[in-house]
Amino acid sequence: MTEDAIDVEILTDCRPTNIRLHEKGQAPYYAGVVLCIERGSGFILSSEIVAPGEDDRAIVEAGRNALQAVRDQVPAAHVTFAVRQECAGAALTAAFGDEVTIATTCDFGPWDDAYVSFDERMGSGAGIIPHLWRGDITEPEVARFHEAAARFYRARPWRLLSDLDPIELPDPAARDGKRMVVIVMGSAGIARGIAILRSMKGYQALMAQRRPPSMTYVSFERLVKVPHTLVAEAEEHGWTVVNKSAFPLVTTTAGGRLSDSDGHDLRRATAALEAVVGATEFQRIKSERN
Repeated sequence: MTEDAIDVEILTDCRPTNIRLHEKGQAPYYAGVVLCIERGSGFILSSEIVAPGEDDRAIVEAGRNALQAVRDQVPAAHVTFAVRQECAGAALTAAFGDEVTIATTCDFGPWDDAYVSFDERMGSGAGIIPHLWRGDITEPEVARFHEAAARFYRARPWRLLSDLDPIELPDPAARDGKRMVVIVMGSAGIARGIAILRSMKGYQALMAQRRPPSMTYVSFERLVKVPHTLVAEAEEHGWTVVNKSAFPLVTTTAGGRLSDSDGHDLRRATAALEAVVGATEFQRIKSERN
């Protein structure tokens, strides 16, 4: 976001999904999801998986995270939460009072696109298949990705770097010398990970609240939210996972919708994670010397 983005509209809704969860000591259930999406860019500011009967709590939690993400970038922004249902608006009003404006609308185009993609990809693990099933990546390459993800998570680069600190490096999947741009997520204390854009133009489009053509994300998820086939694959091969709340997932968006990630995306992710760890160490040494 930029300093000129004073009026921010956040599309907020809760819907059922095909995501089937089974936590220890509980019966299996199909979860819902709350998405908070900035209308202008279609960027997902926050998301919450919802257990039965927890709609209001999840809406408020997602709203709080989305609001914090906006305030971190544009402290003086006037924020409007656009909702479909009055009960969602009531929950947000009770939580934030006059700090925000609540509006009811049926115009949820960007939210609907994101929701369909989210459910198609995440529901019952659809669309996110074990790495080695694809046939375009080797076991040592996946092991290196997991190790890089673990080093990234332990380094906590979000304490030193943010989306205002782009890192440009060669794209390992390109043969024409193209470079990609990596930004660290998590400085706002919300989703931790990285976003990879195919070019500096893509990064500039993102920061100007325009939708970049393609992005790859590495996020860290709780095991109970990860498709069991991915967890089983990691356990079988002994790949590094920091803890039960930090399983690394690679997802890719194209045209604002989730698309299949492939071996190229995983190689980009590995190179990006390793580059961020190096940049973090450099920043720490620089800070200590100053």
